[in-house]
Amino acid sequence: MTLNDFFDRIMALRQCVNKAVTYMREVKHEPGKLFEGEWEITLHYPDWDEDEEGILQPDWCKINLFCYLIGPSRKYEWTGTLEEALARCTEEVQMWCKEVYEDDARDRMERNK
Repeated sequence: MTLNDFFDRIMALRQCVNKAVTYMREVKHEPGKLFEGEWEITLHYPDWDEDEEGILQPDWCKINLFCYLIGPSRKYEWTGTLEEALARCTEEVQMWCKEVYEDDARDRMERNK
């Protein structure tokens, strides 16, 4: 995976999270926190002994998401290679974003009974 691919996928996840946060704020009237949808990404590159030319891709990654309105907590962290961290992050974030709308649909069905 190239860094461009990685960041394209991160941007898609950011948009997913931002849409879910917007929905929670504007439709569900949840105020959330100031840090809703804030991301931090740490990339670790090999040292000089391993990459004298400075051309290798990162060998480790940490992705943090700060978001109170989606998911079970307020801060989330995924670590591993670029692929590993992004795969775990993607799986959970997409599930939480989907749950935002499913929970609302379930609530509407209950109210209409």
